[in-house]
This record gives sequence, C-alpha cells and structure tokens, in this order.
Amino acid sequence: MLMVPQQHRLFSLAPDAPTVALGLNGSAIYGGGALGAALGGVVLSSAGVWWVGPVAAFVALLGFALSVPSRGRVPQPA
Repeated sequence: MLMVPQQHRLFSLAPDAPTVALGLNGSAIYGGGALGAALGGVVLSSAGVWWVGPVAAFVALLGFALSVPSRGRVPQPA
C-alpha cells in the first residue's frame, strides 16, 4: 500500500531521472530485506529465538530515530 505514494514522492524529487530513482529505491528495499534476514539469522544462531523480537524492535526504533531528523532536510518541489 505504501509503494504508490513512495513512487510519487520519488518522481517529484527526481523529475530528471525518475527511472533511476525507482531503480535505486527497489535496490534499497531488496538490500534491506537481505540485511534483515542476515541479522535475524545471526540473532537466532547466537542468542536464540527469544531475542529475535527485542532485536527487531531495537532495529525498528533505530531506523525511526535515524529517519526523523532527515524529514526537515528534504527539498520540496517548486
């Protein structure tokens, strides 16, 4: 459900190269999925199943904390 608004925002932020922006966005999505699976595997093998939830919550909060300051720096289209 979030792909269409996200793609619209990418089109408006990069009107000269929207296909490149969408390609990089897709690559970031797949890279994030791969990193999440790798982190989940490391947590499962080293700490056990009970730590998957707390580590996932920490990573989600870390991602949120890193994204909040950048919201004010995004240039708005004219």
